[in-house]
Amino acid sequence: MPIVKNQFVNMDDVGEESTKKIMKDAALTEKKKSNAGRKKKSEGDRATEMMAVYFTPEQKDIVQAYCDKISIPFSTLTKQFLSEKGIL
Repeated sequence: MPIVKNQFVNMDDVGEESTKKIMKDAALTEKKKSNAGRKKKSEGDRATEMMAVYFTPEQKDIVQAYCDKISIPFSTLTKQFLSEKGIL
C-alpha cells in the first residue's frame, strides 16, 4: 500500500521530530479566543439585586405550572408583568 501525503501506514513510521512538527502545526495547541456566543453585559445592565415573593404552596404550584407552560423562569415572568404595568 503506498503512503499518501500526510498519512502514515504504521505508527512506528512516525518519528519524534515528525510528531513534534505535527503537534506544533495542530490547531489544538494554538487556539484563538472565540467570539461566538452572547456578549457580556456591562456592570450597570446586570441584574444583581434579589427580591423575594412569598406564596402559599397552592399559589406557588399554580405560578410554577404557568411558567413551565410558557417556558420562562419566574423572574422573567415577573419582569414582563412589571414592564407591562409601566413600573419598569
